Amino acid sequence: MLQANGIIWVEGPSDRVYLNKWIQLFSDGKWREGRDYQCAFYGGALLARLGVADPKAEEDFVNLLQINPNLLLVCDGDRTAAKGEGSGLKKRVSTIKQQVESLPNSHIWITKAKEIENYLPGELLADYAQSGQPKDPGQYERFFPAKKSEKGSSYLESQLGLKSIDKMELALETAPKMTKEMMRARFDLEKQITAIIEKIEQWNHEGAE
Repeated sequence: MLQANGIIWVEGPSDRVYLNKWIQLFSDGKWREGRDYQCAFYGGALLARLGVADPKAEEDFVNLLQINPNLLLVCDGDRTAAKGEGSGLKKRVSTIKQQVESLPNSHIWITKAKEIENYLPGELLADYAQSGQPKDPGQYERFFPAKKSEKGSSYLESQLGLKSIDKMELALETAPKMTKEMMRARFDLEKQITAIIEKIEQWNHEGAE
């Protein structure tokens, strides 16, 4: 990873599958992981222990700049409403956002949707589950089942009739069926993936000099 042109940090393996597919779609296959950039995992709960500031000032943090100064971070917005309660970012996300935005070779994508699975088109989800209606997940809709008090309110339960799901299996089943036309209708996806592609281009241009 030290020798990679740049690193895209994602929460887990399923996010990597989606991101690689979207980069492929919106760059028309120009950029590829392993050749032009590398993905790495940070784990959502560990986000509070990550940092990109001066490592001497943040000795207790895992400093991503020490691994590679060209970085891009993708994380869930986890917002459940457009305004009012549930509309703000968690403190750990706001902190890392400020740090990343101050760096010249870095970029952060905080999902406009609650989490990355909310970007999946309903037709692919219904096809995967072989049940339910092909209704797209809402921007702030809870995708996965949560507390017992909210039983039945998640997209999986109410639309697909599922109580649980294997994230990686879902990604591997749905990603190959995605098209550019299908995905560009999902919230801010096209805008954000275009920004990511521009950053990858910058990394590779600098690496070729």
